[in-house]
Amino acid sequence: MLNNIQNFFNSGSDAPDERNIAPQVFKPKITIGSIVLFALLKTTVLMLGGWFVIEWFDMQQHWWILLMAILLLGILPAFQQYEVYREQSKIIEKNSLCATCRYYDDSGIICTMMDEHVSAQHTPCGGAGWEAKQPDM
Repeated sequence: MLNNIQNFFNSGSDAPDERNIAPQVFKPKITIGSIVLFALLKTTVLMLGGWFVIEWFDMQQHWWILLMAILLLGILPAFQQYEVYREQSKIIEKNSLCATCRYYDDSGIICTMMDEHVSAQHTPCGGAGWEAKQPDM
């Protein structure tokens, strides 16, 4: 019966059957927002967990352990991820048509006209909305 329900909902869609697609490797896009978000989440979890442990085991004199954990497990990975982000953005700036367009914002690697992130394989407008950058004065 469950198969009949699934077939009913899938029959009208043009989406390919997921079982027949070869496994694809998912590689998330790295953006400044994702780096900051996960750094804040990790830091918050570490602070709350560390606060609980310090209070539970009465370790107020060992506050520096919590500080080092936040630095090593929360902030350092964010800096390392930011370096990966900058390397990716340098590759895109060298190899992309978008890097020469006036709508390209290099701080976020984003096309401001289409409001989409640019990658080496993806030009958001397909080149149709390309306009040359104005020279800086």
